[in-house]
Amino acid sequence: MSQVIREPMETAPDAWRRCLAFFLDGLRAGAAHPIEVPPLTQGQLGEVARSR
Repeated sequence: MSQVIREPMETAPDAWRRCLAFFLDGLRAGAAHPIEVPPLTQGQLGEVARSR
């Protein structure tokens, strides 16, 4: 999970919040919340992949 959080830091600095929200919701059975941070765009995903 740490790699998923680290990779997009320059492209999408708030992406870690989305990962954390999924992780925390996984700990709460039946209490999932709407995710406030949008997923990375196709362009952002491409940029993250190229920066590796």
